[in-house]
Amino acid sequence: MMAAAAITGGDVTITNAPIGASRQGSNKAARSGRRGRGERQRPSRRAGDKLKSVELRTLPYPGFPTDLQAQMMAMLTQADGTSVITETNFENRFMHAQELARMGADI
Repeated sequence: MMAAAAITGGDVTITNAPIGASRQGSNKAARSGRRGRGERQRPSRRAGDKLKSVELRTLPYPGFPTDLQAQMMAMLTQADGTSVITETNFENRFMHAQELARMGADI
């Protein structure tokens, strides 16, 4: 949800979600330039924040979840600079990259 808001430039507030479950995704989103605001149980992303490139590596829990890698890649196509994503769990997890390239992403 936070990646979709970042891609579209929209606002989102997630309620009633355990903050620990989204901490790694939130941290990477924050490093890319999306500012979090709100209370402990209400992570938010604001429209208009400029996206920056990041480096991320998928890891088993509590690391960055491999299931968020595709959404982060789509989001990072809108970021300034070059991002690097390293997938450590599943060798065929980058199947979506060629589809993003077909839609004009510089991958």
